[in-house]
Amino acid sequence: MLSIRRSLLSLTMVAGVLTPSIARAQQMPQMAQVAPQPWQDSWFWGAYGGGTSIRTNTGRVTAPTAGAEWFITRSAVALHVFAEQAIFAGSSQLSIAGMASPRLVSIADLRRVGFGVAMLSPAAGSFKPYFELGYSLNLVGSAIDSLRSYATAAQRDSVDSAINTARSTGRLFGSVGAMVLMGQWAPYLQATIMPTKGAGTSLINGDGMGYTVSFGLRYNFGRSSDKIF
Repeated sequence: MLSIRRSLLSLTMVAGVLTPSIARAQQMPQMAQVAPQPWQDSWFWGAYGGGTSIRTNTGRVTAPTAGAEWFITRSAVALHVFAEQAIFAGSSQLSIAGMASPRLVSIADLRRVGFGVAMLSPAAGSFKPYFELGYSLNLVGSAIDSLRSYATAAQRDSVDSAINTARSTGRLFGSVGAMVLMGQWAPYLQATIMPTKGAGTSLINGDGMGYTVSFGLRYNFGRSSDKIF
């Protein structure tokens, strides 16, 4: 009996020594599997340039664009906030209540401020593709009635009010893009589509879609320890 007790005591002591080592050995592969990738939980700031093509009901306008952005990543999604400007000169037509024919309006420049949620696809090496859905506020920089002829002062005020209201409009948009991770830097290419059809109260009111292609560079300023979303 004494030898059995001694044997059981020895086994208990050995188990007490081995158990923490076995637990650590099991945790190490798990920790390796869940270790965050370089693009996860990161704060990217960026700048970009490119070109945009938008339609009004008098034709299509193509213009250069430039912008700045904020791209906050999680493991599978990212929050994207941006502001950009397109520089151009063009025209549009606007239907105004109480007037028999639409007014021709000279327009210039387009500013977009918006946000989106990007769905991050699995990385292929340093290549990281994503798809994005979002919403932007679009503001025409300047809009002037081309005719500048009015029957009454009240008609002039009505035209000016309608044009000012039609300068800004909200739009849903969709984007597809990919960035290449190069240390802290991430150059990327992105294509965006935005509907313009059926925008009767907007100066961006063509029959079809607007398109933007952007090439930019993001810089990772570090990881976020707090969950933003």
